[in-house]
Amino acid sequence: MADLRAMPGAEAVASTDQEPLGDDMAPALIRLQGENERQSRSGEVITVSPEYFSVLGLPITRGRAFTDEEVRNQMSGSRPAILSATTARNLWRDGDAIGLTLLWDRRELQTVDTLQVIGIAADAQVTALGEIDPYLVYVLGEGSAVLVKGRADVATTMSGIRAAVRAVDPSLFVTVLPLEATLGWSRGISGTVTSLFGGLGVLALTLAAVGIYGVVSYTVSGRYREIGIRLALGATAQSVLTMVLRQTMRPVIIGGAIGVTAAIATSRILSSVLFGVSPADPIGLGGAAMFVLGVALVAGVIAARPATRTDPTATLRSS
Repeated sequence: MADLRAMPGAEAVASTDQEPLGDDMAPALIRLQGENERQSRSGEVITVSPEYFSVLGLPITRGRAFTDEEVRNQMSGSRPAILSATTARNLWRDGDAIGLTLLWDRRELQTVDTLQVIGIAADAQVTALGEIDPYLVYVLGEGSAVLVKGRADVATTMSGIRAAVRAVDPSLFVTVLPLEATLGWSRGISGTVTSLFGGLGVLALTLAAVGIYGVVSYTVSGRYREIGIRLALGATAQSVLTMVLRQTMRPVIIGGAIGVTAAIATSRILSSVLFGVSPADPIGLGGAAMFVLGVALVAGVIAARPATRTDPTATLRSS
């Protein structure tokens, strides 16, 4: 750690036992003082060094961060802890947790640690992309993953880290990756799911358009006799066409409104994988609805125009 801090261009160096958005998260059990084991809540307890928050740019909104004095005395008495803002609100209704204590049930060690809350950190997507953990606790300690924030570009910083490690122990194997690399798996899943559902959506929209076109055309064609009678009685072609389209489009508009409402309601299910995209995407839903309405309108015009442009008597004879 000291060698990395002395590396040219290094702004801050921190360590943790769980890298952000990594795949090594392990649920922990926490509970309030006075509660029994059955009342424990499953969450994440992450061991971090004092510089962790500055490296990630994660602000402490209330209270304070860990101090050097606590680093030296971290094994004596209760352990200092920092909670996420959501965790503080979920544990205490007003979110005012500074100075209060938690119990951390470490069953693998058969111990129960007492945690004293010294600060509240802003919410962050630490364990999963697009998700805020309901219970997330940061405790003071050292971990095997080292985070380095540098002023230079990523390639230069990575090269400097490798050089610093080789200077300490040339035989030591270390993996150096930019923090963005941890997003690869999550982005891959999101991209696959988005592409899959996007393709299915286009297919469904195409089938819906073909079906609507066929139904509207068939419905209008079945009214040729009525159109001929109206024209024979003196109605203009424009008024007849307007009447037919108005009556034809009414069920299509109602169906479109119901479909958009149902899509908004069910799309919440996909919100966990559609990172950065609103479940109720106005452009997508609006574009699909306008496309369907446009197809229905074109079908009605194409089907009705022949009957309004021919002689009414010919239309009646053919009907």
